[in-house]
Amino acid sequence: MDWFTEIFINNNFMPNNFCNNCSFELLTASVISNGMIFISYFSIPIALAYFATTRKDIANRFLLNLFAVFIFACGTTHLLHVVTYWKPWYWLQTFLDGITASISVFTAIYLWSLIPALLKLPNPNQLLELNHKLELEIADRKQAELFLKQERDFSNVALNSLPGIFYMFDKTGKILKWNNNLESVSGYDSSEISKMHPIDFFAGTDKDLIQNSIQTVFTQGNSVAEADFVSKNGKSTPYFFTGLTVAFENNNYLIGVGIDITERKKAQEELLESQANLHALIENTEGSIWSFNKNYQLIAFNSHYQKNASKGLGRKIEKGDYILEGAPDAIKNEWLNYFNRCLQGENFFIRTVRMKPLEPRQIEYRFNPIVLGNKHVVGGTVFGVDITEQKQGEEKLIQAKEEAEKANRLKSEFLANMSHEIRTPMNAVIGFAEIIKDKIGDNTDVAEYLEGIQKSGKALIALINDILDIAKIESGLLVLSYTACDLNKVVNDVTQIFSIQTKQKNIDFEVKIYGELPNSLLIDELRMRQVLFNLIGNSLKFTEKGSIGISVKSLNKQKNNLDLIIEIQDTGIGIKETELERIFYPFIQQKEQNTKFGGSGLGLSITKRLVEMMNGTITVESKLGVGSKFSVVIRNIKIVSMTQAHSDLSNNALDVLFMESVILLVEDVESNRKVVRGLLRKQKLTILEAENGSIALDVLAKHKVDLILMDIQMPVLDGREASKILKADPRYSKIPIIILTADAMNENISDLKNFSDGYLTKPISKHELTTELAKFLPHKNN
Repeated sequence: MDWFTEIFINNNFMPNNFCNNCSFELLTASVISNGMIFISYFSIPIALAYFATTRKDIANRFLLNLFAVFIFACGTTHLLHVVTYWKPWYWLQTFLDGITASISVFTAIYLWSLIPALLKLPNPNQLLELNHKLELEIADRKQAELFLKQERDFSNVALNSLPGIFYMFDKTGKILKWNNNLESVSGYDSSEISKMHPIDFFAGTDKDLIQNSIQTVFTQGNSVAEADFVSKNGKSTPYFFTGLTVAFENNNYLIGVGIDITERKKAQEELLESQANLHALIENTEGSIWSFNKNYQLIAFNSHYQKNASKGLGRKIEKGDYILEGAPDAIKNEWLNYFNRCLQGENFFIRTVRMKPLEPRQIEYRFNPIVLGNKHVVGGTVFGVDITEQKQGEEKLIQAKEEAEKANRLKSEFLANMSHEIRTPMNAVIGFAEIIKDKIGDNTDVAEYLEGIQKSGKALIALINDILDIAKIESGLLVLSYTACDLNKVVNDVTQIFSIQTKQKNIDFEVKIYGELPNSLLIDELRMRQVLFNLIGNSLKFTEKGSIGISVKSLNKQKNNLDLIIEIQDTGIGIKETELERIFYPFIQQKEQNTKFGGSGLGLSITKRLVEMMNGTITVESKLGVGSKFSVVIRNIKIVSMTQAHSDLSNNALDVLFMESVILLVEDVESNRKVVRGLLRKQKLTILEAENGSIALDVLAKHKVDLILMDIQMPVLDGREASKILKADPRYSKIPIIILTADAMNENISDLKNFSDGYLTKPISKHELTTELAKFLPHKNN
């Protein structure tokens, strides 16, 4: 110990406070160095203590705190080194050194005790690997959790998407899981359902039925039942329930589905009703009906077939029997062929004669395949019926039809002949009256008588025209001829005709055309004039005072078509309500109608038929003693462009003077030839005559002719054939031919155009004849 004592006691040891032995620079460096060490030793413990306090999840926080205390103690020793330069507090420094030594020893011992555990800590690479494995495990767990969530969501969606109700409960009847449909159908919410027993949704005997079904499921594994499901509001709905057991965690549960079978029940009832109706229909059918499958076995049949087949085979037939069992080979082979055709999908029928006592009977068998939805033939049906009376009836019907057509032809021929026979003399009566009146002028009493003859003749012709129109309509011979026409002009022309008569009767006559009608509509101008003429004439006939108003307007006007409304309203005698329908019947007038009004009762009937042919309707409103209003609506009239201008010779035809020309008049009736000559007597026209078509050909061979007036009905060679010959001959094909006909029934205008250039219907007036001739002969206006 001498060496230790020598170091601390002898004069060779220099205490720290002997500053006079130190240079100023050395002292300064020592103070600064120890001061900086103290500051560092002081800040490091603070950082360690803050980290240990903040990160409470770090293991061995005690070691961190211990290191903090150790470093702080070391720092105080350095601080005391500085202090002892000036203050000899060696006792304090020694005390602190002792504390620091204790802490250092304890820290070193504690640290060495931890060395085995610290050596077992993973290195950075191991930590990275562990961290990677941990990340993978976390990812797998998240994936598993996502999968479980998706499975759970899918399960819920699947359960809620079921068409019926889903349920799951244990043996005690506690309902553990259900879908939204159960809440929707029952009307109970989830909190209520969780407290209910399955049989609480049923009533009456259905409770026992469901309870027994539940017991069956838990004892046998599955069961089904039909019962009425009762909702919270008491509504009862038929359901079909299925249930089966599932085991989970050593417990058995019942899961099942309930399906609403309301529609199925309804379909079953309808099917039973349909089957009953079908059975009744088949049983009440006068004929044999049976069906068979692909093995030629009977599927179904009615009693009529069973009776006949059993009688023919000598045994009672049953379902499932072979159809042809016991039949002769010849019949069997023939019918097998029929059955096979039917099984191949063919629909057909056969007729055969079956001999019965006293008379043969005609039987018709109709074969129809039984086809499933995929066009797979699974069998066939046969319907056999006795058609003897039907065939006899058909023969009688054909005979009656032929007789009716013959009668209709005879009627048409009679009307045509009557028209011809009446028009021919009337042509002379009216024509000669016009000629005589033209000669004597208008200032004599005879002229008045002649005018009466003309009016009566025209009235008779109008009656004939009406009768012919009715006959044409009824026989289907009347065909509308649509042309481009200015309806404004048609209305004005017709109203001008009646304006004079309304003035004579002192009746107000007003015509209103609302809006602007197109300049050209596709209509039958002749029949439209006839409709207007009949309706206005009817109003004028029955109106003695007051007014007649006509209105024309269009509706639903579009680019290419429009609807037309024509109304004729008067203040005439009116019509009884009970007579409104009768007025459109042919040859029928109002009951108790005053005879002074006259009329044939055909005008309104013809008008109605014409309007309907034009795709229109006609209605009437009337009050007895007040007046009537007729309304005509014609739909979808086409708007067209006017293709040709109308020649307006009608107003000045009587003022036409013809240049010198030669006319060949071909007419077999002398009086008719005289009428034509009389009507043209003031004209510079040379008229050659021929009594038939044959003579006309001879005349043409000798004379140059500018125009031919050709009658249709003539002996030897009629006008039709003569005109065809002339049009086919280059020498005469350019000569205009105007047809004269008294047959207004059978002549088709379009047919006349094939061999003529114009036509006139007898009786012929001077105005009409002059107008037609002016189309082809040179002339000038007087």
